[in-house]
Amino acid sequence: NKSGEAGNFSFSGDENFLKALGIHQSKAVNSAGSDAKIMLNGAEYTSSTGVFEINGLTITANEVTDSEFTITTKRDTSATYDIIKGLISEYNTLIKEMDTAYSADGAAKYKMLSEDEKKAMGEKESEEWEKKIKDGLLSKDAVLSNVISSLKNVMMGSISVKRADGSTAEMHLSDFGINTGSYFNTSEKERGVYNIDGDKDNPLTKSKADLLSSAIASDPDMVADFFSKLSRNLHSSMFNLMKGTEYSSNYTIYEDKLMSSQYSSYNSRISSATSRLNAKEDYYFRKFAAMEKALSKINSTQNSMSGFFK
Repeated sequence: NKSGEAGNFSFSGDENFLKALGIHQSKAVNSAGSDAKIMLNGAEYTSSTGVFEINGLTITANEVTDSEFTITTKRDTSATYDIIKGLISEYNTLIKEMDTAYSADGAAKYKMLSEDEKKAMGEKESEEWEKKIKDGLLSKDAVLSNVISSLKNVMMGSISVKRADGSTAEMHLSDFGINTGSYFNTSEKERGVYNIDGDKDNPLTKSKADLLSSAIASDPDMVADFFSKLSRNLHSSMFNLMKGTEYSSNYTIYEDKLMSSQYSSYNSRISSATSRLNAKEDYYFRKFAAMEKALSKINSTQNSMSGFFK
């Protein structure tokens, strides 16, 4: 047996057998590699793997060249579309929930059930009855109405944006194919919900022209500006409703200070009325006791007098 070397590895075996395998006893030569380099817009970039991550771009070097090359990029319109679609979806969920609460049957239509009434009605029926009461607590509520109106006014309003050509325009959601349903063909709880024309996931509008995608492709900065301002306007409208006042704390919509004051006042009035009731009860108990005592004396006297006449 003869042995040979290949780089840093050694092997041994029959020489003819090794030759048959294509293995020769000549020395292997190690050659140190070098990092890949590219010049992009006058700047040099180096990579030990041949893959470059530059400003969000991934560039893979596959061959050596001294010639200039051009990289053409295309904005990912689908990502922007999905963000806008997500915004509209979140708004729809919120406004539908509030519209449902506002248009529900008033809780006053359903009186609270006593324990005996619950037993007579049955567990399932009594739960459904109490759910109707809870669902109707905000029916025709004035504060909720203000919130709904404020949000809807923002969504219907115009927003000033700058187009790619430098001109300024007043744009609405409808300019991007985003609209609410027809008043006569939409239920009361769905009238505030927006649909996107051309949305493949929406059977009501998927056959319509996709104005939103076209706008993103032709003028993405204008679209981004519009929906950024829309989001800020929605936030500002809610913030204005949640400013602290004499009757409400910061970041609350309902007049919690006023309600707390009223609650304390009602408790004081209840306590005062209870004290008066207890005093009145004591007064009548004393009178009743005195009356019983007097009747007892009368009965005793009557019994004594009856004894004299026997």
